[in-house]
Amino acid sequence: MNGISITIDGRQITAQSGQTILEAAKNAGIKIPTLCAYEHLKPYGSCRLCIVEIEGKKGFSTSCTTFAQNGMVIRTQTEQINKIRRNILELYLSEHDFDCTTCANNLRCELQEAASLVGIRQIRYKSKTHIKNVIDSSNPYFEFDSSKCIMCARCVRACEEIQGNFALTIISRGFDSYISPGINDFINSECVSCGACVKACPTGALIEKNVVYLGRGTNLTKTTCGFCGVGCHVIVESKANTIVNIVGDDNGPNEGHLCVKGRFAWEFVNSKDRITKPLLRENLKEDFREVSIDEALDFIAKKFIQIKEKYSKYALAALASSRCTNEEVFLVQKLVRCAFENNNIDNCARVCHMPTGFALGSAFGTGAGTADIESLKKADCIMIVGSNTTHAHPVVGSLIKQLAIAGKKIIVIDPRAIDLASQPHIQSLYLQIKPGTNVALLNAIAYTIVKEKLYDKNFIENRCDLESFKLWLDFISSDENSPRNVSKITGVEEKLIIKAAIEFATSNKATIVYGLGVTEHTYGSSGVFCLTNLAMLCGFIGKEGCGVSPLRGQNNVQGASDMGAFPTVFTFYRHISDEKTRKQFENVWQKTLDTNVGLTIPQMFQAAIDGKINGMYIVGEDVFQTDPNTYHIQKALSSLELLVVQELFLSPTTQFAHVVLPGSSYLEKNGTFINWERRISKLNKAIEPLCGIDEYKIITKLSKKLGYPMDYNTEEEIFKEIALLSPQLSTLNYKKLKEYGSLLWPVDNNNEKGTRILHQDEFLNKKGKFFITSYIPNKIPDDSYPYILTTGRNLFHYNSSNQTRRTQNTLFFGADYLEINTTDASKLNVSDNDLVEVKSENARITLKAKVTDKIKPGVLFTTFHFPQPKTNALLSQNTDWATDTPEYKFSLVNIKKINKDTYETYEVNHPTVLEQYLKVYNFFERYPEQLKIELVAGHIKKNWGTFRISELKALSINDAKLKQVTDKI
Repeated sequence: MNGISITIDGRQITAQSGQTILEAAKNAGIKIPTLCAYEHLKPYGSCRLCIVEIEGKKGFSTSCTTFAQNGMVIRTQTEQINKIRRNILELYLSEHDFDCTTCANNLRCELQEAASLVGIRQIRYKSKTHIKNVIDSSNPYFEFDSSKCIMCARCVRACEEIQGNFALTIISRGFDSYISPGINDFINSECVSCGACVKACPTGALIEKNVVYLGRGTNLTKTTCGFCGVGCHVIVESKANTIVNIVGDDNGPNEGHLCVKGRFAWEFVNSKDRITKPLLRENLKEDFREVSIDEALDFIAKKFIQIKEKYSKYALAALASSRCTNEEVFLVQKLVRCAFENNNIDNCARVCHMPTGFALGSAFGTGAGTADIESLKKADCIMIVGSNTTHAHPVVGSLIKQLAIAGKKIIVIDPRAIDLASQPHIQSLYLQIKPGTNVALLNAIAYTIVKEKLYDKNFIENRCDLESFKLWLDFISSDENSPRNVSKITGVEEKLIIKAAIEFATSNKATIVYGLGVTEHTYGSSGVFCLTNLAMLCGFIGKEGCGVSPLRGQNNVQGASDMGAFPTVFTFYRHISDEKTRKQFENVWQKTLDTNVGLTIPQMFQAAIDGKINGMYIVGEDVFQTDPNTYHIQKALSSLELLVVQELFLSPTTQFAHVVLPGSSYLEKNGTFINWERRISKLNKAIEPLCGIDEYKIITKLSKKLGYPMDYNTEEEIFKEIALLSPQLSTLNYKKLKEYGSLLWPVDNNNEKGTRILHQDEFLNKKGKFFITSYIPNKIPDDSYPYILTTGRNLFHYNSSNQTRRTQNTLFFGADYLEINTTDASKLNVSDNDLVEVKSENARITLKAKVTDKIKPGVLFTTFHFPQPKTNALLSQNTDWATDTPEYKFSLVNIKKINKDTYETYEVNHPTVLEQYLKVYNFFERYPEQLKIELVAGHIKKNWGTFRISELKALSINDAKLKQVTDKI
C-alpha cells in the first residue's frame, strides 16, 4: 500500500491508502472516541462521536467514514468538537443503566471509556428507556440485557458482515427501536452462537455468562484452537488454573472470528469425566484401577517387550493423534521406529484426507494445500466440492459467505443442499450430485473446458509434464466424459455441468476448496486427481487467488501427516526406502531403522484379527466410534493381547483397553499445530495439565522403559529436532513463530518468512502431472438396498463428540438423526422423529427421522457424532484404491419405520489382497500397457506392507498381467 502524509493535532503521520482517518489515528496511537466503529466492520458513522475538523472543509466529518488523503490537516480536539461529543454521550447515557461497579464489563466498557475520555460528570437529560427492557438468557453461553444496549448496531452488523448469518435485526425506530434475534429469543433464532455479536458489543449488553458468573480472567494466553483444521488463533482468559473465557485473536488469520466450538465449547476441559490418572487392568473382565504413571508405563513396557520376544518386532503398532501437537506426533512415530523397531505407525489422515496427500503429492510434488486464506479472498470464483464448509470449517465457511454476498462466483458440488447452496442471501451455482459420482462430474467439467478451448495452453506447455497431458487429453476428450453422458450418471443437468465449467474456466482467478466428500470414497484419490487436473488445465495454481485447498478435518491432521506418522514415509513425505533420508534419521536418532513398509490402519485391524498384530498403542483416537464397520473394529481390538489408549475421557475404544493413559487438551499444552493452509501456529499452555504431567513426557518415559531413551526437557527441543530433520522447516524455530505469529511452510533459507503460495515458478516435482481418472461406478441400488446413505458433520460437534458432548452444545444438537427426502418419507409413511431402521449388508441400526428436501429422493444423510446408534457399523470395508482410506460417503441401505431399537451385526471381511490389487489396476487401466505394469508395480511396492505384498505374490492365479506386476515388485 502507498503511504499518505497527513497531520493530526499538529503531528505528522503516515497513513496507508484506503485507510480511514480513525484507522490512521489508531495506528499512530492517537485516541479518537467512538462507539459504532469496529475494526472488523465496514464504516458506519452512526454515533457521530468520532467527528473531527479537517482544514479547508466546512463542518465536521466522522473519522470512521472519511478516508485519509495526502496533505490533510486534522484536529480531533477542539472546544466545539468536545461540546458535541459531550451532548452525544449524555444522550446515550440518559437511557443507560448506571450499574458500572457491578457490571461484568466494568473497565472494559467502551461507553464508560468514552465518557471518561470526554469528561462526562453529569447527565442533564432524562429520556425514555428502551421499550424491550428485558434480559434474554436463552442461549447457554451468553445473555442479552437490552437495558445496556445503546443501539450502535455493531452486533447486527457483526452477524451480517462477519458471520454472514443475518440472525439479528433492528426493530422499530427512534426511542422505540431495539435489537431482536428473529421473532423469539436467541436459542430459537438463526443464531449459530459464533459469538461475533458478543465480541463486537461495546457495553456488555451482550456478554458471556461465564464472565458474569466468574468475573474476568487475570491471565491472557495466546494460543491456537484445537477443534478443526482451520487453526484459528485465540486468546484464553484464565485464573487459578481455570478457563474463564476464550475470544478470537484479532491479529490471527481468522481476524478475531471463531465458531461456537472454538468460542464456547471448552467446558469439556473441566469435565468430571476427565481421566487424570492412569487406569490399568490385567484383562478385559476386570475393572480398571487407578495407578501411578510409572506403574502403568512399567506394565506397558513389560508387555510390549514380551510381545516382541514372543512373536516379532512387527507384532506391535501405534496410531498417532491428529489432535496432538506436532511435537507429540513426532515422538510417537519416533517411538515406533526406534523402540518398536518397525514402521507400523499411522494417523487419522488415513481415514479422511490420505487421498489428498497422495494425489497432491503425485501431481504437484507435495501433499498439502497450495495457498493461504488471504489468497482465497482474492479469488473471483470458488468451487466447493464435497465440503459442508459452514458446519465442518465454520470460520472459512463464514468467509466464503462474505465473498458470495460481495458478488464472487460460488460453485457448489455436493449431494446435500448445504448452507452455501441453499441460503437465500447467497447466490451460488449448485450441482446436486449423486453420491459416489464425483469423478464422472469433474471429468465432464474438464471435458467441457477442453471442448470449448478454455484451457490455459501456455501454462500447460511451460509448467506441466506434456507426456502425461497428452495421455490425459486423449482420455478426457472421449464421449464417455461428455456432460450429456455424465448427466445420466450424476443426476446433474447437462446445462448445469456446462455452465459450471464455463464459469470456472473463464474466471480470472479461481480456487478449488474440497473436503471429505471427495476423499472418503473407493476412488477418493481419483477425485483429488480430478481437482489437480482442473487446476492445471486452467492455470489456476501458483498465483494469488488460485489453488487447490483441502479443508482438513481435525485440528492437526496436516501436521500429523507432515510429521511422518505414516507407515511409508519420514517427516514431510520422504519415503523410508530413500537411503539418504534414512541415513540422516539414523545419524540423528542413533538407531538402525527398519526398511519394510508398515501397515495402514485398516491393515493393522485385519492383522490383529489374523494374529499378526498383538499389541497397540492408540494416542487420542476413538477408532471404535469413528472408523468404518464398527464390529470389525471390535473384533480387532478384542484380539489384542495389549491395548494402550491415551485419552481425555473413557471412550467407546477404551472399553477394549488394558491401560488407559491420561491425555491433555490443547489448552494444557505447548507446541505447534499445522492447519489446512500449511500454517504453523504456536500453542501456549493456558493452564497446567490436569493429569499433572505434560503429555509428551508420557511418551518419552514409555520409550525409555522400552529401551530407547528420548531425553527432552522442553517442547522447543523437540521442535528443533523436527526442523533439523525436515527441509521444509529448516530455518523455523519458536522465536520466529513468536515474532511472526504464524508462518506457512516451507520456511527455509529461500523462504525465511514462509511461503504463502506454493508452485509459483515451478512445481515442487518440477513439472505438474496430469492423471487419467476413469469413472468406475459403485454398486447400484437394487430392491434389497434401494437407498444410498452418505454421512457428514454438524456445526455443533467435533468428530466423535468425545469433547463437545460434554458441553452445552448438546442443547443445540443432542443426537444423530437420519435425513430422508419428502417423497421417500411419504412413500414409507415416515414423519419427523419417527424411529427408522437403517439396514446395510453389515449391520442394522435405528435413528430418528428428519424429513427434508435438502437431499434427493433415494439418498439418505446422517452424522456420526454420538456413540449410539453406531452409525459406522453400517459401512463396508471398502477403501480407496491408493491409500486405504475407508469409504464413508457411500453405503447401500434399506430403511423401514419401526417402534423399538434393534441391533444386528454381520461378519464383514477385509478386502482381499486381490480386490485391492484390482482397484489399483483399474485406476491405471487406460495407460499404455508397459507403463501401466510399471505404475501398478511401483505403487504397490511403495505403499503396501510386506504382509500384503507377500500375499499378492503367493496368489495361485493364472494371470500373466499379475505375474508381470509381481515380477516388477
